[in-house]
Amino acid sequence: MPSIYDAILQFNRDLNRREKEQMLDMALRWKTVEDNLRIYIERHAEAIAARKAQGLAVSITAQTRLDSYQELLRQVVAETTQYQRYANGIITAEQSYYAEQGIIAARSALVNEIGAGVAFNRVNVEAVNNIIGVAGDGSPLFSVLQKRAIAPEAVAGLQNALIEGVALGYSPRKTAKAMADGLAQGLTKALTIARTEQIRAYRTATLTQYRESGITEAYQRHAAPSERTCLACIALDGKIYKSDKDFASHPNCRCFMTPIVAGVDAPQRSTQSWLERQDADTQKKILGSHYKAYKDGVPLADMVRVKQDKTWGPTISIRPLRDLKGKAIKAAAPAPPAPRVKKFVPAKTIEEANRYAVEELGLGFADFEGSDLQTANAWNKG
Repeated sequence: MPSIYDAILQFNRDLNRREKEQMLDMALRWKTVEDNLRIYIERHAEAIAARKAQGLAVSITAQTRLDSYQELLRQVVAETTQYQRYANGIITAEQSYYAEQGIIAARSALVNEIGAGVAFNRVNVEAVNNIIGVAGDGSPLFSVLQKRAIAPEAVAGLQNALIEGVALGYSPRKTAKAMADGLAQGLTKALTIARTEQIRAYRTATLTQYRESGITEAYQRHAAPSERTCLACIALDGKIYKSDKDFASHPNCRCFMTPIVAGVDAPQRSTQSWLERQDADTQKKILGSHYKAYKDGVPLADMVRVKQDKTWGPTISIRPLRDLKGKAIKAAAPAPPAPRVKKFVPAKTIEEANRYAVEELGLGFADFEGSDLQTANAWNKG
């Protein structure tokens, strides 16, 4: 019989395979959006080239007066709004499926711990759907795609590419391609929301079953031993929480939980121990510029922070190096004066957010791909 850890991990693997198929379907559907907009993008790129050839202004302000630009924006909003309705339907249906799988996984875990002959309270899918259907602010959870509409994200990506193309003197064809690539920020946001809200439904269902079972005292958090797992999740791996404590996560978080039942010892598996056994290159890839602090003795737990989000509850992130001063770092010499901390300025693009995380927060690597710009800025701001 597989361990409870391995059993839940298999549930997650099955969901990951299903998710990959869904992400592919959503990406293929987005291609239709791009195909429908291509003629408007190319038309506007040609209009820019014509104005430039005549020595006329081609700034964004000047372009907003062009019919080709206004028509392009109207079509972007129309196409992305239609895609939004499609994505709403997909995500809502998947949330119900993930909730059902969360209940099944929780029941399987409990049976694994106490045996099939012991009775416990069981929740139904309808009850869990009512829970996941309402966010902390009282709005339907699946309407998050509407509340954080992808149209503005797509327009912002398109405009940034347009500004860059004009500034660098791109040809009309190259400008059009850059605009289409920028437009894809809308898809990135949609995929982030899908991944995050569906796995949230799974976890909510799992935790609800644990809470209602009548036999679960607590739950243990687990992170996958992988180079793709973030430092914050590794730091919290193995931690045990009372059942009434909400699960802290972040966008695209893959962590899962197992139940702690009275009289049954918690698994001793640890992703932190796995990290200790990795070579220096792997550790640096995961820890980034926090690697030295880790080697100097700063506990991983000190590198993570949990903040309360008014809508989604506890949210985790990596603590910047500047906030680790005073921690147990074994410095061979007095530390140099603290650098001046610049006033935080929100990034305008995902690329800027990545640069800020590396250059200002001291992370060795940052990749917010799959996250929306608002989330990336909130994470960097701390």
